[in-house]
Amino acid sequence: MNARPLAARPSRAATTPNASGTPQTGTRVTNTPSTTRRWFLATAALGLLAAGCGAEAEPEAGPEAEPGTPLWSLARGPATCPAVPVGDLLLVGRSPGALHAVAADTGEERWQVETGTGPSRPVVLDGTVVTGLRGGGLLGVDQATGEERWSLPTGEWGVVGGPVAAGGLAVVGGLDGVVRAVDAATGEERWAVGEPGAGRQYFADPVVAEGTLYLGDSRGTLHALDAATGEERWAVETDGTTVSTAAVTAEAVCVGTSRGALHALDPATGEERWAASVSGAVVNPVAAGDLLLVPDSRGKRLRALDVADGAQRWEATSAVEVLPVAVADDAVYFPAEPGVLVCAALADGATRWECALGGFDAPGDTLLALAATPGLVVAGTDLAAAVAVRG
Repeated sequence: MNARPLAARPSRAATTPNASGTPQTGTRVTNTPSTTRRWFLATAALGLLAAGCGAEAEPEAGPEAEPGTPLWSLARGPATCPAVPVGDLLLVGRSPGALHAVAADTGEERWQVETGTGPSRPVVLDGTVVTGLRGGGLLGVDQATGEERWSLPTGEWGVVGGPVAAGGLAVVGGLDGVVRAVDAATGEERWAVGEPGAGRQYFADPVVAEGTLYLGDSRGTLHALDAATGEERWAVETDGTTVSTAAVTAEAVCVGTSRGALHALDPATGEERWAASVSGAVVNPVAAGDLLLVPDSRGKRLRALDVADGAQRWEATSAVEVLPVAVADDAVYFPAEPGVLVCAALADGATRWECALGGFDAPGDTLLALAATPGLVVAGTDLAAAVAVRG
């Protein structure tokens, strides 16, 4: 069923730092490492051995780490988004309001930007890191230094979903019901669609594939927009109240809803290919080759479905209600229980190794933010912990 088209909005201008290059009030850049950093080195087993008590310590030289070996941990506030790997850096958003850039191999902090409110998952375009702010607005900073390049206000409405790259544009949906595309280099708004305060909100990250932007809203509608212009190509109403971030393949656009429904739609038309259901809200499905990985929040399990027809290939259980998933190469990573990370084979779900991550402040802490690169997986809530994916 087609939904009501989104209305176009007039563009807004971004602001830039003053002539001296000083970031504007409310955004402070810090290039000195924090003295609260805690380093850990792996023993022969998967236990963690403190390499320094409250002081900085450098990892010892030695052979490459075995798969599942903890490499380092970094104490910070709760994560506001998954870590984003960019070159030799990891970008980590932290509550109550800071964006950190740390070295992927050691966890050493390169720079920090105080954002005032929690940043959303950032995206990097041509050396500019773009992030949304939960207190309202978009921010662009230099990838190498963290220096502010521009900021764009969005009024009192926050931005929870992370921006996505679309050519030279960063596109994001806000809690005001507006989808915006900004020039990543200047912060200039190129197009905007949607009516502020009309009861439609965007919590999910948008996804771009083949020039089309897919974004679900709080009314249970998935929108397909032209990523270059914002023109709506199609919109489909689901039976849920909130639509997850989409998982996009050549065959289908797959989204989950707050009511446990999973829909696979034709990318070009929005026509439904197949549907499935889980026992709880569908937490952001992940596409991996010909598989769709579907976290089941209430059922505490991870299901792997065939993208073509929805047939189940395998499933894995978890003691954690919310299952974030990260994929790298032929493996999938997810929490099996609070503070325990599992690596499983993507083909059949067989467990390869488990890793107990130390440093969580409370037994109930769970892994709510995961990011993976071919040689590294990063997970954590009150800390960011890096684990070797392969030796």
